Amino acid sequence: MTFDQTNIARHFVKSLDSYDKNAQAQRLAAAHLIRLLPPWLKTSRLALEAGCGTGLLTTMLCRRLTISCLWLNDLLPQCVDMAAARIKERVGRVDRLPGDIAALPLPDHLDLFVSASSLQWLDDTPSFLRRAVGCLAPGGVMAFTLFCRGTMKEFANLTGVAATFPDPDELVAALSADMRLLSRDFRGERLYFADAAAVLRHIQATGVGGVGGLRWTPGRLRRFAAEYAKRFADDQGFPLTYKAFFYIAEKK
Repeated sequence: MTFDQTNIARHFVKSLDSYDKNAQAQRLAAAHLIRLLPPWLKTSRLALEAGCGTGLLTTMLCRRLTISCLWLNDLLPQCVDMAAARIKERVGRVDRLPGDIAALPLPDHLDLFVSASSLQWLDDTPSFLRRAVGCLAPGGVMAFTLFCRGTMKEFANLTGVAATFPDPDELVAALSADMRLLSRDFRGERLYFADAAAVLRHIQATGVGGVGGLRWTPGRLRRFAAEYAKRFADDQGFPLTYKAFFYIAEKK
């Protein structure tokens, strides 16, 4: 699948006010990525975060590390500004880098490259990772998490709309030439909602409604709700699955 970056951006713009409240899976993924960072990584002279969103990972990162200069990237300039505002007192300097990270020139000699829940939206994630590796200084660390196959499988099964996620083996191959893999982890989360309508509101509120673009007529909503209840609901409510891979690697 080729992702329409303009369409994705349009949906994320609509979700900015609701994102932090609803991005439970993204928050959990960011927190786990921070826990996986090497214990010796306490400072970073130059760091770049790709796909910073509203600053969930950014805030956690700057509480953990002392960073002299942090480049913040997101498809939306508004998100870059929001994330920068969250950590302006914790970082020596913040440089804004808005736009499609795959098409932007990247800074070099980085000590740290991080990203959470965003690289899966690139058309060719392995190619981008190979380019990002080239921007790291020797000994620099790359830490990222991204959603993978099986994410929102309930929604995909009922609608036929599913993102094509990067192959995890291709991601490892993209890192193998110049990086030493320190950690590779996998986690699955199930979020529960009161009903199928709440599932849809969650998807819209976190911006991922930009993938698929279904037209929700009253009839389609009723059928979706009935099938969701029949096939997936249990005693805890209406589940929505998220699955993510986590990678930590060091430049040789």
